[in-house]
Amino acid sequence: MAKYQVTRPWHGVKMGQIVDLKQVHPALRANVMLVGEGVSDKDQASSIIAQAQASAETLRKDTEMELSKQIEAAIDGARGEAKAIVEAATAEAQRIVDDANKRAAEIVPMVEGKGPELTPATPDATTDKVKATKAK
Repeated sequence: MAKYQVTRPWHGVKMGQIVDLKQVHPALRANVMLVGEGVSDKDQASSIIAQAQASAETLRKDTEMELSKQIEAAIDGARGEAKAIVEAATAEAQRIVDDANKRAAEIVPMVEGKGPELTPATPDATTDKVKATKAK
């Protein structure tokens, strides 16, 4: 019987467990490894781990730099948009103030009695004849 180490566990078997099998079923072939097939040299395993850690650290730094560049670009874009919005709001506010001042300039003379003469709709409503009729 050959000894196999479990690389992918299944029901009732844990990862790393050594199992004795006469034959390996094709469905289990990807889940086990013959005990003599793995990395036998500890130095080789540690060098592979060190290389992987170095690669991961390099990848992390590259990703961090790329993300910081993207964040800076997004911040600059947001600042530009905010500046454009503030300028548009300022222009709109100035237009509103100018319109209000223009309307105030038209209304103030009317309030002060400098406005146009008003003609009554019924010119004879204030005559003595009408007043006498209303009094009756």
